[in-house]
Amino acid sequence: MGKVITFIGSIAVAIGAYGWWWNGEVGAVAQRYDAAFKRLLPEGSEVSYKKLEEGGFPFRIYHRLGDVHISVPDNGSWTLSSIEVFHQPWTKGHMVVRFAGDVSRLDNKEAAVWTITADKNLASLVGYDTSRAAFDLDMRDITLSSNDGVRDIPALRVHARTEGYFGDETTENKIITDSEPIPWMF
Repeated sequence: MGKVITFIGSIAVAIGAYGWWWNGEVGAVAQRYDAAFKRLLPEGSEVSYKKLEEGGFPFRIYHRLGDVHISVPDNGSWTLSSIEVFHQPWTKGHMVVRFAGDVSRLDNKEAAVWTITADKNLASLVGYDTSRAAFDLDMRDITLSSNDGVRDIPALRVHARTEGYFGDETTENKIITDSEPIPWMF
């Protein structure tokens, strides 16, 4: 009977220790978002958001960010209704991102350039804490609203890699869509 109690006690201690470590990782991961934004956007860019929700215990870390606003010098801004970010607690340089609601692009005078909604809107960001970062975006059943009207785009995939920030001279990208041509979005 003593061995059973010891075994159960050991399991309880292990689960408690993992829970304590996981809880610390939730905060550490949130701090890495800000570092990733600074690393992947041009100098002088500003990012603001509200942290709406976090969780995912025991096998992932989940954050939902709302009212996301990204301003890029001389390139306007983007607003996103909501972003859900998923990490596995033991990974440092990879996050899966799901955009929910509208994604809007604004010009330098904050006038709308386009707004996108999509039924599926998933992205993967790898290596944002290294010298080479990669971004993959997969969108399906897209509605693109712009001054030119409304267009339905069945699918859009974007693959980009950079050794600097996305959009600099080291950026390599490829855009694949099921309807040509796609309007330039940046």
